[in-house]
Amino acid sequence: MTPRTNETSKEYDGIEINLMIDSISNVSLDVIVNSTNKNLELNNGSISKFILLAAGPEIQNECNQRYPQGISTSKIAVTKGYNLNCKNVFHLVLPPWDENSPDSILANLTQIITTCLEKAEGLGAKSLAFPILGAGTLKYPIENLPRTMYEAVKNYSDLNSSQIKVVNFVVYPQDTEIAKLFTEYLNREKNEGFHSKDDEDIDDEDDEDKEIEYDVSAGQKTLVSH
Repeated sequence: MTPRTNETSKEYDGIEINLMIDSISNVSLDVIVNSTNKNLELNNGSISKFILLAAGPEIQNECNQRYPQGISTSKIAVTKGYNLNCKNVFHLVLPPWDENSPDSILANLTQIITTCLEKAEGLGAKSLAFPILGAGTLKYPIENLPRTMYEAVKNYSDLNSSQIKVVNFVVYPQDTEIAKLFTEYLNREKNEGFHSKDDEDIDDEDDEDKEIEYDVSAGQKTLVSH
């Protein structure tokens, strides 16, 4: 399947939050986030494999040298981007889904996103790309992910005067159900001002509600067509 890099976006307190349909290894931003395993064996897991293939073996060598004991779920391993179009890669580990403690698992997801944003700011980064965290073998219910991931960035922006300007959530093109759920979330949030960047200047004289309704509809067609 040919990647579709069209975006639907919202600017929230100075941070542009984008939904992209593409492989995260194709993203060109300051930081790319990788969901991996505690041993930092990048050849395990679909996201890590894409990143390892695109970055080259040097990224695995740096993981081995800097983090010989691996990392825990509360830590982030930072490496260079090597052949990726980014300055750094943040490698993180999530716990598997637990039906007995869903609130705790989602709170941890929020916290790890917050930690990534804080770490990026500390490195002077202005843009990050996240995969859809927990959606694969960890078996997080995908219907919970759009709100959790967007709200994590929004809440960070509310609480911080951030230098970060762009955050991309990247959906792999074959994950059509995830793309659909994120699109439906955008539709539910249309009164909050989500819009397609391609359409934002179509008619500045229209009232705000009409503009938002049109733009979200356009974004939906872009994301779920074909």
